[in-house]
Amino acid sequence: MKPLLLLLFILVVVTVNGVEIDWSKARPIADFDNWDELKEQLDIWRIPQHNPRIINGMAASIGQFPFQVSLYVNMGSNLALCGGSVLTQNYVLTAAHCVAGASGGMAIFGAYNRVIEDSQRQTVNFTASDVTIHLQYVVNSFLNDVATIRLNNPITYTDRIRPIRLPPPEEQRSFAGLEGTITGYGRTSADSQDLSEVLRYTSDSILTTTKCVEQWENRYITEQHICLSADNSRFACNGDSGGPLTVTENSQTLQVGIASFAATNCIGRPTVYTRVSYFLPWIEANSDYRSGGIHSAKLNSMLLVLLSCFFVHTFVNSNKNDL
Repeated sequence: MKPLLLLLFILVVVTVNGVEIDWSKARPIADFDNWDELKEQLDIWRIPQHNPRIINGMAASIGQFPFQVSLYVNMGSNLALCGGSVLTQNYVLTAAHCVAGASGGMAIFGAYNRVIEDSQRQTVNFTASDVTIHLQYVVNSFLNDVATIRLNNPITYTDRIRPIRLPPPEEQRSFAGLEGTITGYGRTSADSQDLSEVLRYTSDSILTTTKCVEQWENRYITEQHICLSADNSRFACNGDSGGPLTVTENSQTLQVGIASFAATNCIGRPTVYTRVSYFLPWIEANSDYRSGGIHSAKLNSMLLVLLSCFFVHTFVNSNKNDL
């Protein structure tokens, strides 16, 4: 038995950018959160709730969610796992609680199995100075739980690595009633601490803020949050923090939330996300993301062409008149 255990240990030690990483030591960011600082209203959710239900989800296919990022955050001598999303070639969007107090880390893009190297994925490091956390982030209430990470080197877009679209500035919808999809490498069972090696996803209905407040029974659900129903026993869990909550309409996928917090053992209450549309101005101010993304860039190019044509036409007509 001992040789087998040693073999399993060796198998999860891999080299990334010339640095050996022991994936078995990666733990959910929740293991590092200072729960002692939580206010009394949230403290009740630390009470263990025993339930054998599986946190239902399915393994994603390769390239199905090209905006997903796997973050490994250095917390002292420990390695914390979080999720994130591709904003641009230079920036990642995640939760503030994923990177608060971090000395740096690395972001992995295009990964299917997070512990197995393959030629299609890209890994980029970041330092503490590359992290921008909302200045009003409140640890003990999860308010303003949003952050951006500037990458040391830009990533290259491929079929497996693409940016996510965010709601436009004029978006006023709550998205309640729409089907929300969550993705991540977090725990797959409420009774297990094991993290998923492959990217998984599941879907459920987005709730109104009023309904979410009713189920959480506290005042910490505000207009800056968006909640996903737990009625069908499908949840985000430890290790999924910072990952995207998305909706798909007319074949377009929008990120509407950032995984923030859940009940103990991830069961019994809706999972709560930071509402992206609420923080869109902050996200744009703290990254190079601009509303409309690539479509805005194309529009700007078209405008430049039209203006050039206009000036050429004007110049030609002016010369004709001189003749």
